[in-house]
Amino acid sequence: MKKIVYQHIPKTGGQTLATRLASAFPLGRSSIMGADLSYPQGVSELRDLLDRYDFVERHINGPVLAEFWDVDILVTVRDPVKQIVSQYLHIAREPASPLHRPVKILPPERFFREYGDLLANHQTRYFIFGYRSLLPDLERLVSWSKVMLECLEQVRWLVPTEAIDEFCMLWQMETQQRMFLADMNTNVAEAAGVQRLALENIVRNMPELYGIDLLLWQIARQRYSEYRRAVLDRAYGNACSNNWGRVWSAGELGIWLGRGWYPPQETPFGLAYWAGPDRLSEIRFKRDDQYCYLCVFLIVFCGVKEENVEFIAPQGVNVPTRFSRVDTQEVIYVVDLKQLPYEGLVMMRVPEVWSPAMVSLESNNTRRQSVAACRWKLAEHPPVLQSACCGEHDINVRNLHAGDSHGV
Repeated sequence: MKKIVYQHIPKTGGQTLATRLASAFPLGRSSIMGADLSYPQGVSELRDLLDRYDFVERHINGPVLAEFWDVDILVTVRDPVKQIVSQYLHIAREPASPLHRPVKILPPERFFREYGDLLANHQTRYFIFGYRSLLPDLERLVSWSKVMLECLEQVRWLVPTEAIDEFCMLWQMETQQRMFLADMNTNVAEAAGVQRLALENIVRNMPELYGIDLLLWQIARQRYSEYRRAVLDRAYGNACSNNWGRVWSAGELGIWLGRGWYPPQETPFGLAYWAGPDRLSEIRFKRDDQYCYLCVFLIVFCGVKEENVEFIAPQGVNVPTRFSRVDTQEVIYVVDLKQLPYEGLVMMRVPEVWSPAMVSLESNNTRRQSVAACRWKLAEHPPVLQSACCGEHDINVRNLHAGDSHGV
C-alpha cells in the first residue's frame, strides 16, 4: 500500500476520521492534527513527513499536492448546506475569527447576504487550492467544475462525511489493516437544535452559496457508492450463495440478483422480482462450459417496450439476446453467455424507469419499477423461440393489480 495523505477540508469530520485511521498504523507511523502545510514550503515539509510516516493528515493551503502522484490521497466532503452552517457556528464560537463580530452583530440572513461570498463553495475552493496555484474565476462556475474534475483524478478515496463510519469498516476490509479506535469520535459539536435548522433553511434558499460544493458532494456520493460495491464484491463475491437473491441453482452453479432489484413477491406467475428504481439491474452468474444461455421470463412492463430491454456486459457491450412473446403477459428472453467468463456479471438495462402511477390512472403505486422477472435458469441449449416481437406493443400494468399495491 502507498503512503496515505488525508487532505482535510475543515468541518467535514476530519479529526474523527484521522484519529481512527491513525490507529490502524503502528505507533509512530502516523502524523495527524499537526500544523497546516502551506505552499511553497509545504511541499518539502510533506515529503519529509512521508519519509517518516505512513499516514499524514493536514489542512493544506496552496498547491502542495500538485506533484504528489505517488501517494494515496483521501478527501472527505460534507453536505454543503450543513458544512456552511457548521462553519457559521464555528465562527460564532471563535472570537479570533475576523468574521466573529459580523456573525454576532448581524441577523443570520443578512450575514449570509453580505458575507456569504467568504463561505461560498468553500469545500471546492479549499480542495482545488491544494492542487492548483491559481483558483478559477469565482464568477465562472463551469471553469470551477472542470478544474475540480481534473484535481479529483489524484484522489483515491472521496468520502461523503455521512458515510465515515461505514468507510472505516470498508477500508479495513480493503486494506486488511485493523483500526484500534474504529468507533472514536472527536471534536463533535453539540447539536444546535432549532437554531441549526433555521440556519439550514436560510442557506438552502441561497443556492449561490453552495452550487459547486453540491456537485462535489454528489460526485463523492457516487464514487463512494462504487467503492462500496467494489470492496464488498471482492470480499464476498457470491459467497452468500443461498441468500434470497439466488434465483436459480444447480450445485455450485447459479444466478444471483444484485443491485437494482426489489425484494421478491409472490405472483400468479410464481415468485417474481421487480427491477428498479435504477435503469441498470445486476445479474451475476456462475456457469460451466455446458450452460451457455441465461433464460428469464419478464411478466410486466411498466412503461417499457419489450424490444427496449437490453442485456449488457460490465464494459457496456451488448450481450446477444433474443426474445419472444409467450402470451399476452409474458415474454421470454434468452441471453447468450458463450463469450463471457464462467463466473461473471451482466446488466439488464431499460430506457427509463416509471412507476405504475405514471402509466395508469387506476394505480396509486408510486414505487419506480420497470419489469418483473421470474423463472430464471441457465440452459445448455437455447429454447426454440417464435419470431421476436418488434412492434410497438406496450404491456399495461392496470389489469395486474387486483388488490396488490405493488403492481405485479
